[in-house]
Amino acid sequence: MALLAGFVTQLLLLVFVTTIGLQQLEVATTNLNQVIDFHMRKQNLTKTMAVNARERTIFILLLSKIRDPLERDRLRVLFNKNGAVFGAARQELRGMHLSSREQELFALQGQLTAAAQPIQLQVIDLIEADFTEDAEDLILRKSIPMQNQVMAALSQLDAEAQKAAVKASNQARNDHEMARQWIFILSAAALLVGLTVAIFVFRYTARIGRERERLATEDTLTGLPNRMLFMDRLAQSLIRAYRHETLVGLMFIDLDRFKRVNDTLGHASGDQLICEV
Repeated sequence: MALLAGFVTQLLLLVFVTTIGLQQLEVATTNLNQVIDFHMRKQNLTKTMAVNARERTIFILLLSKIRDPLERDRLRVLFNKNGAVFGAARQELRGMHLSSREQELFALQGQLTAAAQPIQLQVIDLIEADFTEDAEDLILRKSIPMQNQVMAALSQLDAEAQKAAVKASNQARNDHEMARQWIFILSAAALLVGLTVAIFVFRYTARIGRERERLATEDTLTGLPNRMLFMDRLAQSLIRAYRHETLVGLMFIDLDRFKRVNDTLGHASGDQLICEV
């Protein structure tokens, strides 16, 4: 029964340690996935916005230099496509959880972009009207400086996203390290308890073995050697006597009228008398 209890205890401890360890590792894995998916996605969106904003500036400069109508149409399509990609990335970024600093930079970028778009549209109108010199002058004086401010805001937003990704990554590493520590602590606790149970079972089993041996060779009333041990020792004595050609003496002691003690004083008194003798 003790062995079974020890085995069940050890098994439950192992299940408990495994469960806790798996839960902690799952938390660490979830945090890592969040870093990879969430924060990296924010960085990709900010980079997409920055790339498309930069390309719109390049396309608008090319439009002011090119005279071919077909090439202008192609560049205008690319210019509008960049704007659509920029807007889609910004809309997706708006729906994500942003820190207070990221929200400030996001709002600043929106304000700067709202101020830059009318200037870009004015440049396009001048180019379509073949006022290329005026368009170039507007680009250099207003469009590019305004677009630089937009890029600066996007650069700060990207840096903030990187900072958040690093922070989340460090937190994920800490959680993973904490999970490992919990596994080590619980494993050590399970080992210690298992060792304690094993020692207890060993000592209990040894004590039971000694008790069984004692009961097998001692009389339960007097504590003296019982009939089985007496017969064993007698057989050994006879063997030695036969080997050495000696004799063995055997004394038999009886108590006269012992039954009268039991009948008159009770069996407890009879047992006490036997022990005294």
